[in-house]
Amino acid sequence: MALRSAPGLAQPLTRRVRPGAEFAVDAIARLAREHRAIDLGLGAPDYPPPPEVVEAAANAVRGHFGYPDPWGTIALRQAVADSLRRHHGLEFDPRTEITVTCGATEALFLALAVTLSPCDEVICFEPSYEGFPPAIMACEAVQRMVRLHRPTTWQGPWLFDPAELAAACTPRTRAVLLNSPHNPTGKVFSATELQLIADLCQRHGLFCICDEVYEHLVFDGRRHVSMVQVEGMRERTFLIGSLSKTFGVPGWRLGYVAASPLLTSYLRALNDVAAGGVASPLQVAAITALQLPDTYFAALKSDTERRRGQLCQALEGVGLKCFVPEGAWYVLADIRSIGYGGSDVEFIRHLVCDIGVAAAPGSAFSAATQDLVRFCCGKSDALLIAAVERLSRLGASKR
Repeated sequence: MALRSAPGLAQPLTRRVRPGAEFAVDAIARLAREHRAIDLGLGAPDYPPPPEVVEAAANAVRGHFGYPDPWGTIALRQAVADSLRRHHGLEFDPRTEITVTCGATEALFLALAVTLSPCDEVICFEPSYEGFPPAIMACEAVQRMVRLHRPTTWQGPWLFDPAELAAACTPRTRAVLLNSPHNPTGKVFSATELQLIADLCQRHGLFCICDEVYEHLVFDGRRHVSMVQVEGMRERTFLIGSLSKTFGVPGWRLGYVAASPLLTSYLRALNDVAAGGVASPLQVAAITALQLPDTYFAALKSDTERRRGQLCQALEGVGLKCFVPEGAWYVLADIRSIGYGGSDVEFIRHLVCDIGVAAAPGSAFSAATQDLVRFCCGKSDALLIAAVERLSRLGASKR
């Protein structure tokens, strides 16, 4: 709803944002701090980045003071290109196809903004990351939601209906927004599913905006497949990546977009007036991070997979049935499985205030997941052990 005109102002402010709106996970994080609860709601690691990455940043601060290249230093863009080739077999030209951004958040907004005009539509899968709707709203565009249906077993995949996907496409549709591995379900879109989405895009001339920030977190022998790897999608896809989850540096705001020269030219034109570049010393450190040995990435995956099992076991131990994620670092648990009849927000307030653990409400991601809460397993062993001990009180309180 538009603001009323303030005294002396002829026009209301823009309808592109909702004043006072706040992400649910941020509000809960603040509540968790107030009650000294362990925060398993916020999708951010509590452990430090690799020491060599920190050392690279510290050294770089002493010698990098000027404006950075607004698209990212050529050295960092080359490191991103090398990383995409090394881990996924993707080929991008760092000069014309890679843009460094202030986190994946800016990358997402830039890709949406250069793709969508007012009243255009973008297809999204729900439940979805809660940052997607306000970014689409800021572009004065409209979401067309396609439901990810719950698994028939707790370890099964979340699936969409191809007929529902086809029905979501209208003459106003311009793009599909895809997140894989997926937040909050942990779904990893299969090659067959990616092909269905690609067929839709090519049949109707749509772009695909792919949030792939959890690219290194796929479990149980699965491998991450990017939409860029699907035949015919290279020229119409924005691939969005981030260093936050992989290297434990969410506060450094380091992300990137890889796309064709044409798409990149539009994105860079907007980037120049939106952020104007990422802090130079952190770009130097990012090169060190991207060049870490394969053992680092293997350990990241195995450690997160182990912690996923640890958290799922703890939740099951207190009666909370949970969906086992295929990737990313989130576990969705069903509050009805312990007989809780209130809202997800009320349950989380109970968790924070009485148990000492925070989670994110399922209603933040979709109206269809109000009976679920999301826990993050991307934490240190020490923090998870402490959280598991506190969660045992939940089981005692229900007996």
